[in-house]
Amino acid sequence: MKFTQEIEKQIKALLENETIQKLKKEVDKASKELKGTNLTELLETQGAKRIEKLEKSYKSMLVRLNKAQKQLDLELNRLKNTLTVTRKEAGKSLGTVVRTVETERKRLQKIVKSEAQKKRVAKKAKKVTRKAKATTKKVARKVTP
Repeated sequence: MKFTQEIEKQIKALLENETIQKLKKEVDKASKELKGTNLTELLETQGAKRIEKLEKSYKSMLVRLNKAQKQLDLELNRLKNTLTVTRKEAGKSLGTVVRTVETERKRLQKIVKSEAQKKRVAKKAKKVTRKAKATTKKVARKVTP
């Protein structure tokens, strides 16, 4: 009991304090102002204004996004077309190079083949001339005893 009486005395002392009295008056005044205004209407009108502003912002962002998407689509189509044309040209050039290399390969094979035949003919000719010389020497030895 003594304890509760002490607390009550301190509460009374606090309530009698000037700063507490001023604070209490300000709270009373603020509560009267709030009772006089309709907060739901105030919040609804401010909320509606905010929603309208957000909707406008969203619409403008959506328009910009659509423009950017169209621009991106155009750029991608241009790149695709450029790549297609370049691929076709590269294919044609590669085909030309392959044909040129093939004709050069065949030409070089013919040259190598003809050179090999010339070497074989030359070897055979040497053998024939060597045999002919050897035969003439033998004939010459037999004739001169």
